[in-house]
This record gives sequence, structure tokens and C-alpha cells, in this order.
Amino acid sequence: MLLDSICQFDAVYCVTAHAAKPNRSQFCPSFCGLYAHRSGPILVRLLDDPAVYDKILPGISEEHGPKPSPR
Repeated sequence: MLLDSICQFDAVYCVTAHAAKPNRSQFCPSFCGLYAHRSGPILVRLLDDPAVYDKILPGISEEHGPKPSPR
């Protein structure tokens, strides 16, 4: 269970780092060397639960990338 939590944290960190700077220079996905069942649940939840998505990726739309700032 601890390894699952570490893999999920690493996966979420990679998603947020990539969203912040898409050139991939800020992260190394350590979780990818392990089975997908360890990190998969948080990634599925990130995509399926809008509240989780908005907490982890505020201001970024799933379909269109960063949301435009209000004028």
C-alpha cells in the first residue's frame, strides 16, 4: 500500500510538472517502471472526478489546455 501511494504521488507530480512546463525538463517518471495498478487509480480519478482535476490542475481545461484568464 505504501508503494502504491508513492507511485500515485509520483504520477500526479509528473502530470502537474508537465502541465506547468510541457518541455519535460522538470520531472522523471519513476512510477513507470512499476505495474500500472499502482499508479492507475489516481490517474483514472484525476480524469473522472472534476473536483480532483480542478484541485490538481487549476485553470487547465481537459479539452483545450490552459483556460483563458478572465478580463
